[in-house]
Amino acid sequence: MRERLRALDALPLLVALLLGMKVLWSRHLVIGHALGTGFLADLVFLAVIWAFASSVRGRPGRIAIALVALFSSVVLLGSVMYASYFEQPPEAAMLLMAGQVRLGEDVLGLLTLKGALLLADLPFVFWAAFRPARGKVLQQRATLAFGVASLHMAIVLTIVTAVVGTGKDPLTVAYRFGLFSFESASVLGRSLGGDGDGLAFRGDLQSQIDRLTGHSDGPRMPNAPEFGQYEGKNVILIQMEALQAGLIGARIDGQAIVPRLEAFIGRSHYFPNTYSQIGGGNTADAEFVVNTSLLPPTGQPASVAYARKEIPGLPRMLEERGYTTATFHTNTADFWNRFQLYPALGFGAYCDRVFFGDDDITGYGPSDRVLYEKTLPVLVSELTQENRFYASLVTLSAHYPFRSIQGRSPLKLSEDVAKTTTGRYLEAQAYADEQLGWFLDRLETHGLLDECIVVIYGDHFGMRWADETDEDAAIRKHLYGRAYNRADFYNIPLVIHLPGQDRPFVHDTVLGQVDVMPTVADLLGLDLAGVPHFGRSAFVDTQTLLTRPGALPVSIDGTLLYIRGVDGKEDRFYLSKTQEKLYITQHPPEGFENAVKQLSLCDEYVLGLADRAGASKKVGYIPKPGPDFR
Repeated sequence: MRERLRALDALPLLVALLLGMKVLWSRHLVIGHALGTGFLADLVFLAVIWAFASSVRGRPGRIAIALVALFSSVVLLGSVMYASYFEQPPEAAMLLMAGQVRLGEDVLGLLTLKGALLLADLPFVFWAAFRPARGKVLQQRATLAFGVASLHMAIVLTIVTAVVGTGKDPLTVAYRFGLFSFESASVLGRSLGGDGDGLAFRGDLQSQIDRLTGHSDGPRMPNAPEFGQYEGKNVILIQMEALQAGLIGARIDGQAIVPRLEAFIGRSHYFPNTYSQIGGGNTADAEFVVNTSLLPPTGQPASVAYARKEIPGLPRMLEERGYTTATFHTNTADFWNRFQLYPALGFGAYCDRVFFGDDDITGYGPSDRVLYEKTLPVLVSELTQENRFYASLVTLSAHYPFRSIQGRSPLKLSEDVAKTTTGRYLEAQAYADEQLGWFLDRLETHGLLDECIVVIYGDHFGMRWADETDEDAAIRKHLYGRAYNRADFYNIPLVIHLPGQDRPFVHDTVLGQVDVMPTVADLLGLDLAGVPHFGRSAFVDTQTLLTRPGALPVSIDGTLLYIRGVDGKEDRFYLSKTQEKLYITQHPPEGFENAVKQLSLCDEYVLGLADRAGASKKVGYIPKPGPDFR
């Protein structure tokens, strides 16, 4: 036996060994668990392509083996890089959409040394592939038979994984059934499901939602305005890139990080216990959630999965009531398929890079200063003409990797802090806050604050885990007064300023991004009957039960934020009103299953909506700019 092994060509055997090690390493980086049944399943998928490549004779076979090593390594690296940002394994469709991400330091910033190890052997593998073979090749019939058997096993694994459901609990599915099973099953599920003939609107749908969320018509909160008190007023939503609630009131080197926002909170309603509910679409998902009070899907951005639908929500409701509706974002509208998202949401117009031009580029587009300077005259014109308007502004300058405004931040940090990712994040947020303050001052100067409901909120996390060093951890502990945790990661600020308001009110109510649309509807006196929504007005005292799509099931109620662990021993609990971690062992809290069911019910509802007329099937296409805001 030993003599036979020595006589074999070593390259296929070496590649097989290396791929096995890479799968272990990738599973450790993506899931946190290298071993388990999922590891064996991953080996089955690699065995398929390895076996068929190994059955090819001569130099073409050796080159085929090297290409298998390259392909598998790139797929595994893509999964690791995706998971380092989105904290879940990618569906195959998301890997194919890599062109949506600008190949620059934002992507390269996700390439860590740990991930790069997956490519370290490839130069040697290709060098060896082009050298003459020094042993006998593997038996063709044996490798083909092995490949066929592995293929059958891979097909069975794909079907089983698809039945389990890739969209419900990605990390657990990948842990139990393998990374490759998860991705192949996502392709099968999408192809079989198509757009779906989901749950068309039924009269009892809102009742189903209310049963899951526990929402009811409770009393008004203390210091709350009356229903419809600001009927006919204009609305300005400002979505702040990567703004986390922990920055409010925090100090670094004796300096406030967001002093202008803190000053505005001093004359507004502030909800510090609000949570982001994004999925794989990050900023675009936040736009979807706050405008519709619906939940994004798991695995794909809402702007892709629901792009061709006609979705009821705030923009469409206000457009029907004579408001001019527009959204302003200095990036191009093809990014994350926004050119389809905005019509799907019912916006009358969108203003993107075409409108804002190429001045003062910071990363993905013109700076926040350009956003505010060019949007302000449009809003002033609408006010002058006595047109009612709904304007959604999406900021950009504080986008990861937080390098685009270095040297322009009002925050002056020590060299040790400034060189860290967290230090760059704080500098970027300080710059964004300075520009926000400029805009708020001009709104007041032009009389817009007395005529507008202004809503400011964060879209998602900024301080990630994947690139956290000991220095980053120390800075974050200084900011929070304790170790930075998962609840802090989800926690975003929500600020609502009402026309003429000059007194502050702080509410400890636990809210999510789904609650923004019903809150604005409450203030404007809009009837949401016939408009399914998963949120509730922040000014009504009722039960809270939130969830979010993601790697692991999450439930958030008025007491606990709960995250179910991968293997049943890693459950995490936090106080939802203080974000403090609890070291307890117990079963999932009451209502957990209802929280998880919200995601599937919402997905079924949205997929059952009618396609809008003229919707394109293209992704990332820039159409001819729409009509002016006026």
